[in-house]
Amino acid sequence: MKTIVIGEEGVGGGKWRQEFYPDTDGQEQELPSEIRNRKGGWFFLRFYDAKDELIESMDFRFLSGLKNISVPRLSPLPSEQGHKPARVQLFHEPGIMIQATEDLPKIPIEREGSQTILTIPPNYGSDVTRWLVGYEDGPKVKVTVLVERLWWSLGEEAAEPVQWEDKPLPLSLDYLTAISKKAMWLRFPKCRWVDTIFVGFERPKARQYSIKVAEKTLAVPLREFADAKEAMDQTQDQRLKVWIKRHGEEMEGVVAVIRAIPLQKWVGFGRYKTAVARAELQHGSGKITVNGSPIVQYFREAPLKARRFLERLQELPEASEAFSQLDACVKVRGSSPNTMRQAKAVAHALARALMKYDPELKPFLKRQGFGGVTVPSMCWMRDRQ
Repeated sequence: MKTIVIGEEGVGGGKWRQEFYPDTDGQEQELPSEIRNRKGGWFFLRFYDAKDELIESMDFRFLSGLKNISVPRLSPLPSEQGHKPARVQLFHEPGIMIQATEDLPKIPIEREGSQTILTIPPNYGSDVTRWLVGYEDGPKVKVTVLVERLWWSLGEEAAEPVQWEDKPLPLSLDYLTAISKKAMWLRFPKCRWVDTIFVGFERPKARQYSIKVAEKTLAVPLREFADAKEAMDQTQDQRLKVWIKRHGEEMEGVVAVIRAIPLQKWVGFGRYKTAVARAELQHGSGKITVNGSPIVQYFREAPLKARRFLERLQELPEASEAFSQLDACVKVRGSSPNTMRQAKAVAHALARALMKYDPELKPFLKRQGFGGVTVPSMCWMRDRQ
């Protein structure tokens, strides 16, 4: 390398430039003192060989009064309450002014002695902001502040969304069918921010996705989760998650939730003399328990006539089909399981609960001698006390 030329960047003529010869014995080269006297600006460096042919060219910006910019290292994956504001600190000499170079959402700016604090709000339009920093009557430089945050949206697989969210989105089971065209879109802070991510309901079974180097969004087709067991289980909330590995640390975030379907129950009450029973039905596989024990075991010492009364209810074709799709939990009080009273109270409570489950069974069960007298729920509560 023979010559280095340093000069001001930008359009227009009359820009300052200077040529100097590098120290061939040194690894580091000191720039001309003129550059320090300028206190800041936008400059270029061009390197020429012995034949005056350009070897390399680069540009740089500096401002002597700007000491440091501190961007907090927040998790790019928010909590389920969303992203938090980011406080960016600029440390500088007195006399440095800072202003936005474009129209931005309301971003509070605080001056505290030798530092300026920018409070970047939690919205995707503020992840990248540009500022003009410099002396009021001197050189200024443009500074770009990047807050690294991940955003997402539900939409069509073929069309990138325009709105982005940072809280878990409600996910419909219709989106998880094999023919669905819906996708979970992810928006990254910048291109080449991450190479791969994982998406799924649980980490061991999560699917891996690669991100193209020139793109900062990714569409994850939701049909690829149609066979996930979580998509079939609606007894509890199911969370679709994303896992990202950066700086040797893996982070996890919830992007969507399949809400559980509230458990439907049917309740009936029965009474026979001093015994009162409450039966609660819900979707299940045909189990019937009485005071925590299987019904056959609970009434194993009951009179044969009492056991036959219960069996006849369960064996009625119309009732038997319904019981096979339900689980029944019965509580009974008064008298003893060794008498006719509790067995009849339980049978009547089960029959009343079946009438709530399928009102068309009511006249049939009544004709068969089940249901007994109407028992108000307050009667059950009073007998509990």
